[in-house]
Amino acid sequence: MNSYGANNSSLVYLDSLNGDVLAYVGSADYNNEEIDGKVDMVQQTRQPGSSIKPLIYAYGFMNLPLTIDTPIFDIPFTIGNDNPNNNDGGYEGLMPLRKALGHSRNIPAIKMYFAAGGQDKIIPYLNDLGIASYDSKKDYGYPLAIGAGELKMMELANAYTQLSSVNGAPAKINPIMEVK
Repeated sequence: MNSYGANNSSLVYLDSLNGDVLAYVGSADYNNEEIDGKVDMVQQTRQPGSSIKPLIYAYGFMNLPLTIDTPIFDIPFTIGNDNPNNNDGGYEGLMPLRKALGHSRNIPAIKMYFAAGGQDKIIPYLNDLGIASYDSKKDYGYPLAIGAGELKMMELANAYTQLSSVNGAPAKINPIMEVK
């Protein structure tokens, strides 16, 4: 954690098939005031970064004639006066959507966001998945597709249970049964 300049950490780990909370860490050290250890970061809103991309892709796959093998260009492009880029500053050219998602490329995720209808379509879908932190009245714009909109970690974990649901019945998060 310190090698990346971070001084705190949090985690929520669910069994996505039955909703059991297998691990929940709100802070690296509850008693450390220097890192605000008593602040439960699982319950605080924060930017999810690339972990939101699979949900953006899921919406696109459900509503567009796309498959994981559909090609997409990971090349420079402009949106108004903005020139979004990938985290590594590079581009990988033409690739299937599966590779774009697997490599967590920003440019294809932004293109998927626009192709799927932008925030007017995507936010209601994310709300339906349990991400209540996203407000359709706010103007997130395309940075929403690369994790700029703040949400609660537990909301995101709950949304992921939707991706692994069996026969359309997603797991419901079970309450914490033990605290250690």
